Amino acid sequence: MKKQKTIAMLLAVSFLFITGCQKPTENVYSEYVENMEIEVDNTSESDSSESEPDNSFPSYNSDTVTSSETASDDEKKNIKILSVKDFGAVGDGKTDDGEAIAAAVKALYSYDEGSQLVFEKNKTYYVSGTTQNALNIVSLKGMTIDGNNSTILLDGTDKRTYLNLSECENVTVKSFNFDLKVRSHFVGTVIGTYNRDEVGDYIDIKADRDFGSYDKYTYSGFTFGLVADPEGRTSRDFLMLKSFKTIDNNARTYRFYLDFESSMVGGTKVNAEKLKLNDTVILPTPEIAHNVTECVRVHTNSNCTLKDINIWNAPCYMLSVRYNNGPITFENVNTIPAPDEKVNFCSWRDVYHCKTNSDKIIWRNCKSSGNHDDVINISSNIMYVSKVYKNNEVECVWQETNGSYGDPAPGSKVIVWDTDTCLLYTSPSPRDAT
Repeated sequence: MKKQKTIAMLLAVSFLFITGCQKPTENVYSEYVENMEIEVDNTSESDSSESEPDNSFPSYNSDTVTSSETASDDEKKNIKILSVKDFGAVGDGKTDDGEAIAAAVKALYSYDEGSQLVFEKNKTYYVSGTTQNALNIVSLKGMTIDGNNSTILLDGTDKRTYLNLSECENVTVKSFNFDLKVRSHFVGTVIGTYNRDEVGDYIDIKADRDFGSYDKYTYSGFTFGLVADPEGRTSRDFLMLKSFKTIDNNARTYRFYLDFESSMVGGTKVNAEKLKLNDTVILPTPEIAHNVTECVRVHTNSNCTLKDINIWNAPCYMLSVRYNNGPITFENVNTIPAPDEKVNFCSWRDVYHCKTNSDKIIWRNCKSSGNHDDVINISSNIMYVSKVYKNNEVECVWQETNGSYGDPAPGSKVIVWDTDTCLLYTSPSPRDAT
């Protein structure tokens, strides 16, 4: 038997010599051979004949090479696919799923990189005002939150958010629709043109939907509506608002009082006087619209991705993208009106509000429509202009900061984009620069 085994080994060596001692190329098998240990077979001949081959690797050398880390990797790693359903989320659009979703997210922290949290496909998850962030993803690494085209329906009062993604690394959030249960706007048809009574200047409108029951309501701060563009685009014709009172709740008719004295946005009187019967206006929902918050926060992350997401409505800003120190990718993230919306409107203010990021932001195949203000607003206070080639072409260098959320160190320079003259300046006096 030993003689036969010796002959077999000599034949194997001869074959390797003839073929040039070929071995698997590194790029094919590196994932298998890395960190392998060669084990010596000390079993008897009878034990060897009865032992089963090790099938943990491809057929090459599988009877003589084993690994201390490969066959049992998945068992050693604590990887899990969690479903929000298992934590009590119903997804019927009516049940408050906020606590169930929060519990499912919390459970992720017990598992290793590669774990996922999944939602049931095409369902609607309502999250009420008792939950601040519908998805609160903080300090996770190497995980995926997969919505499976489900919809998060948020109670939009009191500065609540769809998603808070903070202090994460290599995290992907994908396949969600985000909407408000009561949207931040409603559509009004003019049923009474510009007029004046003892209270003030007004127009009468009929609302297209229920937005709450009010006998009267007074707006606070910087509150405006819009004259809808006849071609369906979001216009810049402001209607600054003071208050409204109900004419007939059942008929959804209201009298809106206008602010002609606001220094924030002029033109309200001219815009109101131009309105005709049956014209369309877009008006802010009380308690929700102009509530200064960002519906999606992407803060202090590295190498994170938002993918295949539709944001259908926002009270104010859509996304806040700040303090990120690694690449952030938005892929097929669309800020657009909901499919059932009657006008081209989805946001009262900026879509992407980007500040104090120290790595690149990538947009791939993203669409935006119906937002009232800037689509992308980028500013930086951690860079300074090192060289000026001409007024609108400069070279910028990242400035080390004092560690306070990217605030500039003493004496550092700040880039300022002057929208009036389309020139780049450095602080402190951009208007005085020549």
